[in-house]
Amino acid sequence: MKILLISPLPPPAGGIATWTKTYLETELAKTNQVDVVNTAVIGSRINRFTTVSVLDEIPRTWNILKTTYKMMCRTPYDLVHMNTSCSSKGLLRDALCSLIVKFKRVRLIIHCRCDVTYQVKGSFQALIFKWICHKADKILVLNKVSQRYIEEKCHQKSIILPNYIDKQNIFSSPKEIREMLQTVLYAGHVTIEKGCDDILKVAARFPDIRFILAGHLMNEIRMMPKPENVVVTGELPKKKILEYMQEADLFLFPTHTEGFPNVILEAMASGLPIIATSVGAIPDMLEDQGGIVVKVKDLDAMVAAVNTLKNRDKRKLLSDWNRQKVENYYTVDIVMDRLFQEYQNF
Repeated sequence: MKILLISPLPPPAGGIATWTKTYLETELAKTNQVDVVNTAVIGSRINRFTTVSVLDEIPRTWNILKTTYKMMCRTPYDLVHMNTSCSSKGLLRDALCSLIVKFKRVRLIIHCRCDVTYQVKGSFQALIFKWICHKADKILVLNKVSQRYIEEKCHQKSIILPNYIDKQNIFSSPKEIREMLQTVLYAGHVTIEKGCDDILKVAARFPDIRFILAGHLMNEIRMMPKPENVVVTGELPKKKILEYMQEADLFLFPTHTEGFPNVILEAMASGLPIIATSVGAIPDMLEDQGGIVVKVKDLDAMVAAVNTLKNRDKRKLLSDWNRQKVENYYTVDIVMDRLFQEYQNF
């Protein structure tokens, strides 16, 4: 099978880029012809992902479109798989890529790598997104809320395909569950959008528990006063994050929006009980059995959840369930088998 994958590659090592890298390393990808149009950010956005420069984005967009067209003229692909973050500026570029694909009469899979209901804002953006969905021969999404949006707003069917985790990130032995809840971990970009300001407020209620915020620190959080029991590590390599997960007692992730967060997968695979907000795929992942799901910005619910999970037996049940869920549903082999089956169904 000849596949053109339009998707970012590291650097920077974001969620979609990491997914692409792992995809290319699988046996299924290696036994088929998979070419990549790299849509990774360039210029200042490599180190400052929230900064958008027109001087960077115009050549980036032009290069993506030019490369897509050249590769499709050179190779008779069976299908094109395009990952989209559904961002406001990215959707216009994705629409132009879709035009090229359909002009060449190749089947198109659109993979929405976001919480569509949160990301697609405004009537113009919604119109572009709807147009892309109608151009697609198949639509993949990460969660049920995105699936409902596409069915209700775009009148299209979609298929839920979760993210995956490499088996080497699943610890071979069960996690040791300590009697006392000593350490609460957050990993990811340390921003207000990820709810890290709420973590500081929760930490102030539990002075005897250490709260670790591991990840790239944004100025908005850097300038906030922090309780003495909060440790901010800055950006860390993946290996160090996994070590923190192995040592922690609880994972707290009060994000405002997500598609299908890889960091939750990693926490589940590490055997961590989880407190997280009810956004994106998180409720589907935890199913009220791997953690406690709370509303965005609901500090009282977060505090109550921490108090509940001071109970060792409760944490042990959540830990064991999370590890089993990952092994049964979210390993790279299981998800890639599903994806290539969808390819074959064409």
